[in-house]
Amino acid sequence: MSIALGFYDVFSYAVPGMFYLYLINEVLRIAGWKYVNIIQLAQSGDAAPNALIILLLGILAFVTGHVFEAIRSVLLDRILYFGSRDRALENLKKRLAISDIKVDFHFDEWTIYQEVLRIRNPEAVIEQERLKSIAFMLRNLSFGASMLAVLQGVEFFSSSQQTYHLVVCGLAILASYFLYNRSRRFDEWFFRTVYTQVLVYGGNIKDIIQNSTPAWKEDVRLEKIREKTKNIPQKHSGNLHKSA
Repeated sequence: MSIALGFYDVFSYAVPGMFYLYLINEVLRIAGWKYVNIIQLAQSGDAAPNALIILLLGILAFVTGHVFEAIRSVLLDRILYFGSRDRALENLKKRLAISDIKVDFHFDEWTIYQEVLRIRNPEAVIEQERLKSIAFMLRNLSFGASMLAVLQGVEFFSSSQQTYHLVVCGLAILASYFLYNRSRRFDEWFFRTVYTQVLVYGGNIKDIIQNSTPAWKEDVRLEKIREKTKNIPQKHSGNLHKSA
């Protein structure tokens, strides 16, 4: 499980972190400060990165991703990223209502559901973490794309006024909007997965906590017990007949 979660951490923090490092380098370039000329460095071919540099760059990207995620969440989560848990639960209730199945789940209990699954079915949590990590990655890429649009707009109006910067600005805005919508979709899928996976333990928080075994597994266990014991009386009666 730890290997899978580590792999998802790379996507959720390190990949956006690399993009953030590029944006920081662009800010330094536009401001006229010392920066890394990526194009010149790539064309030279003399400074091929070794394993240590790649490792340090990966660590720096991972840390940068965490820092910018903290900034982004404070600025945008309450404004743009809300309601996913509510929509996921309402949609689940509507689908179950068609089959006349009622659940007494509440929006603010989802963390309890997740902790129950973490203890009883750790494999199920991997899928949840995968969806949440992708949502984090898309959120940060959307935020980074909006920052890129701002930088390209600043560069267009401040210096060259080349159409190239305006085109990149427009594309970055479109990318930011697309990534924003995808991140909200993955958020909703994450909460839906939590609700559906915990549903096998019960339709309310009391049943979920009390039932350590899903109902369908308990039914299978009881059926096996019945199969093993149903022939016992017949064997006894056969022995009594022989003795008589």
